[in-house]
Amino acid sequence: MGYLDSGDELGVISQNINTLALTIRTRESDLEQSQINLEYLSNHDALTSLPNRRLFGERLEHALDLAGRNETEIAIIFID
Repeated sequence: MGYLDSGDELGVISQNINTLALTIRTRESDLEQSQINLEYLSNHDALTSLPNRRLFGERLEHALDLAGRNETEIAIIFID
């Protein structure tokens, strides 16, 4: 006694594999959510949640590239 027969051993191994797979999926999900949060925080003010200069610069660069490809013009209004 004290030893598991092969059927019990396979059941334990299978259960451990399932637990490990669930842990991996959970950690992957947590990592994805952390990456989404980090991206948001890098582009928005922490206090107001408004877009910051970095996001403005990225969007301006994209708009300029798009205008250049389409041979159109863009306008920027600065209010201080």
